[in-house]
Amino acid sequence: MIVDRVKKEIQLGQIFENPKRGTSEVISITDKNISYVRGNSRISMPINEFDNVYKVYKGKKVRTVDLKKYKPKVFSSKYGGHSCNCTFLFTVYKKLGLTNRINGKGVRGNPYHIELL
Repeated sequence: MIVDRVKKEIQLGQIFENPKRGTSEVISITDKNISYVRGNSRISMPINEFDNVYKVYKGKKVRTVDLKKYKPKVFSSKYGGHSCNCTFLFTVYKKLGLTNRINGKGVRGNPYHIELL
């Protein structure tokens, strides 16, 4: 399970470089959520989404727009989630070796995307 790897390999205080600019710093990992600070915002994401997204997209390309459609309450700021969860998820997957790189420009017509191994 990816969640077990997240709990084991991701450390409190670990900093991830965001694809465009800035960083995300992990501030809490529980059985329910992972929380991080991006800029001045504290953002939480259900930790089980690391497993859920991987099961759905393993071996496939997944774009930020796909995540927003898949689970808008987690990945879309328009529906109570947070769009930053998309790129945070991608950066953690990259750290765990589940993708080689984050592609795209993060703009309409060229969203961020990864290929899940």
